[in-house]
Amino acid sequence: MCRSITISYTISPPEGVSTPSGFAASAEKTYEITPSDGIGSESSAKTANGQMCEALHEAVERARDDIGIDLTAWRDAVGNKEASKEPKKKRDAEEE
Repeated sequence: MCRSITISYTISPPEGVSTPSGFAASAEKTYEITPSDGIGSESSAKTANGQMCEALHEAVERARDDIGIDLTAWRDAVGNKEASKEPKKKRDAEEE
């Protein structure tokens, strides 16, 4: 069973955007899923599943927080430099 979550991303900023200090345009991060000590012991399967779900939830929360910090730094670095890109097409009323 996999006991970690791995997230990788590559940022493609517009020309002229400097890399934020302490951040890279590409990253791969691994978050360990560390359930309570009860898993693997004589605890019931239901308890073990609950502990595993809780550990998975905590790993996802850590990943979300870390990636959010990275993406916020990039958003701040890009600022409004993407404003010159083509505007998004508006959806027709029929599509809604």
